[in-house]
Amino acid sequence: MQITKVEKQEKRDRYNVYADGKFLTALDALVLADSDVREGEIITNSELAKLLQRDRFAKALTKAYSLLARRPHASAELARKLRERRYPKELIEEVLEHLTRLGYIDDAAFAREWVRQRGTSRGPRVLRAELRQRGVTDEAAAAALEDLDDPAEAIRSLAEKRLQRFRSETPEKAREKTIAFLQRRGYAFGEIRTVLDGMRPSGRT
Repeated sequence: MQITKVEKQEKRDRYNVYADGKFLTALDALVLADSDVREGEIITNSELAKLLQRDRFAKALTKAYSLLARRPHASAELARKLRERRYPKELIEEVLEHLTRLGYIDDAAFAREWVRQRGTSRGPRVLRAELRQRGVTDEAAAAALEDLDDPAEAIRSLAEKRLQRFRSETPEKAREKTIAFLQRRGYAFGEIRTVLDGMRPSGRT
């Protein structure tokens, strides 16, 4: 087959390639630039198959980059989103390996950052569940949670705000609701009780 025309698509960074006067395929700009596809050149079926494979990889990689640009992802979470977009398993594995090698995916670093950002308002139980939901291994989550500060200060800060919301309640009811709230945030009952016992009761004014 002889390449007879190569033209850029109007709204995308892709190029339409024509052979023998007929549309052959569309290629990513970087794939095209790294190939021998030029007007007048001959392309074999074997060469075309390799180009199409590289183009599929480029499209999956571009999608992965767009997801990572919004926020960091754990590897399993990113793989799931690529599967939802119907990329084949082998291609997803290739993309993840490439991104891991470049340092764009690092589950241990992801877990540490997740705990750092949310650890001031979430307890270990909730943080662990959130990380597991995103495909982080229990080992990586446990290592990240080791860096979690003493929860007492976070519990105290959250409790003070919550007790203010319940100031029209009786002290007993306000305390009960605050404990339930803090438990939902992942803090242990014993830690909550210790902090609340050390605070001045807050009730109706």
